[in-house]
Amino acid sequence: MIEIEIIKIQVEEIDYSILSTNILNRVNKYNNKTRRETSAFVYYYLKKYKNIEVNFINNHPIIKNGYISISHSNEYVVIAYSTNRIGVDIEMERVISKRIINKMHSTTSNEFFRIWTKLEAYIKYSEIEGVDIRNINIDDINLYCFHKEVILDNNIYYLTVVCDNEVGENDIHIKTL
Repeated sequence: MIEIEIIKIQVEEIDYSILSTNILNRVNKYNNKTRRETSAFVYYYLKKYKNIEVNFINNHPIIKNGYISISHSNEYVVIAYSTNRIGVDIEMERVISKRIINKMHSTTSNEFFRIWTKLEAYIKYSEIEGVDIRNINIDDINLYCFHKEVILDNNIYYLTVVCDNEVGENDIHIKTL
């Protein structure tokens, strides 16, 4: 079973005092203010509402008794929890140039986002550091993928989960908070 939470980012809610020094140091490494706030919100949410402490091994988040994968796009963050290794990615649909669509060997923007989120989720699953996404062949990813389009605030988001065992609608529980 994979638990997925989609949460609207609320930076004004963050209480930095409950975040550990390690998390604060990690968050403050980002030069971009929005990235810092998004990251802080994720760890704040996990600590306050889930009582989950996140640690890192080789720069990848880990939790007690399982695996966690985190992604964000626009005003939303997605957090996936499982007892097995997983990767998750979410992207808000937006206009993509034909040149970029063609570079990803896709013919439509829908196909582009499915491929893109699969690649990003795979990188998180495999814990590859510093990989150039252009060097990954989508056909070489021999893992199970779950794709879903989610409507949030009248926008289409593409959600992909990559894992090593077959998953379907009944194996994934999605909550939008």
